[in-house]
Amino acid sequence: MFVKLFTQILDSSIADNRRLRHFFTDLLLCSDAKGFVMMTPTAIARRIGTTVEEVEWGLSELEKPDPHSKTPDYEGRRITRLDGVGYGWLIINYESYRALKDGDQMREATKQRVKRFREKAKAENVTPCNASVTPCNADVTHVTLGNAITEAEAEAEAEAEAEAENKVVKVAKAPSKFIHPTIDELRAFCKSIGHEESDGEAMFYMWEANGWKNGKVPCKDWKSGVRRYASEGWLKSQKQAQQSKPKQPSTFHDRHPRETEQITQIPF
Repeated sequence: MFVKLFTQILDSSIADNRRLRHFFTDLLLCSDAKGFVMMTPTAIARRIGTTVEEVEWGLSELEKPDPHSKTPDYEGRRITRLDGVGYGWLIINYESYRALKDGDQMREATKQRVKRFREKAKAENVTPCNASVTPCNADVTHVTLGNAITEAEAEAEAEAEAEAENKVVKVAKAPSKFIHPTIDELRAFCKSIGHEESDGEAMFYMWEANGWKNGKVPCKDWKSGVRRYASEGWLKSQKQAQQSKPKQPSTFHDRHPRETEQITQIPF
């Protein structure tokens, strides 16, 4: 079994007590993955190679409140005795320290995650966003635990960064979704380009009936569609104007029907 030891222990309130600091380090090595030391003082003494009296002294000192401790939980105590067992201690804040990563580890982990994300994006022929990743040169600080950050915090930060970058890629790659206009928007637009509001109403009902398609092609830009109809003379007002114009004769017979009739009656 192994335990993480941080240099913060050299800056703690027991740093000046070399004897107690040495014993606390040995006790950490005797703990399990949850911070429990399920051993009697005799077993601890045998394990770390000291006397039972030394172990009992060390346990007693670590159980005492410490007003100068950086972690005020449990009044600054380092360990607490387990109830109902007769022996055994729990190292307070053990799991918190075990979950810690120092600043360099956190930055390296984030760097590797971003690298894996970009390699995956490149393999899928997706271009990641062009924003450069600028590593932070400042020390990572924690409110109570100095230059350290929890693994959960580092994980969440890296995942949030990758997720945000992935969203940028998806937004840049995905086509924009067509949102069809309301009937009032079509009326107002037709009026703004010099046509009747009824043209916008007619266009709305036409597209609504066609499922917002031009033939078999889905609509992409309804304003361009209206302009195209206008340029081709297909708007409702344009068709009505064409129908109301008198028909222009195109042949001699159309222009002079009586003369044609008289000509046809001349006997030969």
